[in-house]
Amino acid sequence: MNRLSVKNVSKSFPTLDKSLNVIDNISIDVAENEIVGIIGPSGCGKTTLFNIISKVLPYDSGKITIDSKDLDSKHGICGYMFQEPLLFPWMKALQNIMLSYEVKSIPKEKAKGNAISLLEDFGLSQFANYYPYQLSGGMKQRIALLRTVAFNSKLLLLDEPFGSIDAITRLDLHYYLLEIWKKLNLTILFTTHDIREAILLADRIYVLSKQPATVVDIIKVELDRPRKIEQLTTKKAVAIEKRLIQSLKHTQ
Repeated sequence: MNRLSVKNVSKSFPTLDKSLNVIDNISIDVAENEIVGIIGPSGCGKTTLFNIISKVLPYDSGKITIDSKDLDSKHGICGYMFQEPLLFPWMKALQNIMLSYEVKSIPKEKAKGNAISLLEDFGLSQFANYYPYQLSGGMKQRIALLRTVAFNSKLLLLDEPFGSIDAITRLDLHYYLLEIWKKLNLTILFTTHDIREAILLADRIYVLSKQPATVVDIIKVELDRPRKIEQLTTKKAVAIEKRLIQSLKHTQ
């Protein structure tokens, strides 16, 4: 069953003399427990698409369903994580995660218990009382990821979540995300500019054109799980990388 279905969605913005078409007739499906990647030129409309799915922006035409139900005015239908962690600096790590439970009207004590359990389950309980300024960039992203999971553990939208992290820390975060995904049976849609990141994480990859964004290719990543960085040197992975490069060339 598709957890998320985007069908023929378009979006434009008014300008002084004409409308700017940003997304043109895009269709994307994400099955339950699947990880789907989106890759495309900078500024093509990936973030706009995420803002539409998360109800930040309306869309002009098409249809979006989550768990086979039409997208409506209700918020909180997905967890949304940005490239920057955006932790509240005056809150400790535990409090940042608690907030995701509290905005869903979960009582404070229960929210605290849930947040503590989440930190314990994923090896971060020792950082519960750290403020964001006391954490490394990679640790901030881990806390931000758990806060996103706390807000909604069914569907996560990750908008270039590791783009600002150095390569070594990024690989650790890839493995951390895959551990959480497997343990909690998450469904994930993420954007990236990193071809190898897309191959390492995703079950399928959608390639978008330059603006107005359309789907120019859909690639199935047939690599065994659990994924390891060493798999990126196999013939299958190299073939996928070559196809992605060719598809992205056609978007220029």
